[in-house]
Amino acid sequence: MLIKIIQLFLLVITCCVQENVAKTISSTDSPKIESTQVSTGKEHRKEFGKVVIHPTECTRRKQGKLHYDVENGRLLLCYHNQWRELGWKINSPKKGKLPTSCLDAKFKGQDKGDGLYWINPEGVDDLKKSFLAYCDMTTAGGGWTLVAKITHDYAWICPDRKGDNCLGSNVDPLTANLFHSVHARDFVDLTVTSDENSGIHLKNSIIRKLFMSGRQSVRFSYITSSEGWTPSEDAYAAFDSEKANKMFLGRTLADYSRDNGDYTWNVLRHERKRLTFSGSIICWGMDVDSDYRYYDQGLHVGMPTKGNKKCHLSNDETQVMLKSHYARLDSTGRTAEWDRAQFGFLGSKFLQAPCQRIALWVR
Repeated sequence: MLIKIIQLFLLVITCCVQENVAKTISSTDSPKIESTQVSTGKEHRKEFGKVVIHPTECTRRKQGKLHYDVENGRLLLCYHNQWRELGWKINSPKKGKLPTSCLDAKFKGQDKGDGLYWINPEGVDDLKKSFLAYCDMTTAGGGWTLVAKITHDYAWICPDRKGDNCLGSNVDPLTANLFHSVHARDFVDLTVTSDENSGIHLKNSIIRKLFMSGRQSVRFSYITSSEGWTPSEDAYAAFDSEKANKMFLGRTLADYSRDNGDYTWNVLRHERKRLTFSGSIICWGMDVDSDYRYYDQGLHVGMPTKGNKKCHLSNDETQVMLKSHYARLDSTGRTAEWDRAQFGFLGSKFLQAPCQRIALWVR
């Protein structure tokens, strides 16, 4: 609606101004000033405003033309080979001053150690767009933004079950996806809970911005201790920026392989030496019209099983993976039912190596 109003306004103003300017340019009479005619620079500035600089050149052929400067929200008139600002202006969003990510904060010398930072991935209008993010400023060079966490296997999906598995819950089984919109929050920190906030993430659109504007790296931290967030296994996948990438996009199925060179798998910590921590494949599925892995959609990482479902991960308790079996999807991917044998991200010790908590980061 605002665009249509601007267009209508421009059309009316253009007709009026061009007529006056044309009269001024074509006049060859002596500089006698009439009360209704603009002819001198002084009088012109009173009517059309101050001279401004604009990248587009104001030439004689453009005399009388109007231009709307979107970036600064102002209406300009080309007159006597100069752009002049008319007295009509829209308040456009101001360029942000806050860092756009934890990595950007580090680059700008605002590193104050691990903790909460105000960031604005949008880059404009800090007042409306900024939020508090938890930043890891020390691990592997720092600049990691916390984008998701899991501190309980079931409470974030079916809080009505009071901590039990979700079999029999009235909650839609399709929400057994950590990155489903119902689990999106404006704030994610390292608080440990056993409620609906025990499995949450930043909005996928924000995670995508953080990912694409940085080094396109996703980090997976697995915590086995009863307290704290010091991981026993910790690694990040650094994607090849020269290749097209669909991570964190909606209505998308994307699978990536370490062996194919889609990303490098960088292990930062691996304490449980008897376990394999390979990060062989990474699968991202969101609102996909298929049962591409039989089970819940979202983000999954690990060792693939043999078969025609390349995102179906192996059942192997010696593998450290990001894997879940909460619900079985039908072939359309649009309906699901609870799987009778429920296995979550944390405690499914028969399908993967168990842990107490998981944190996911982007840089």
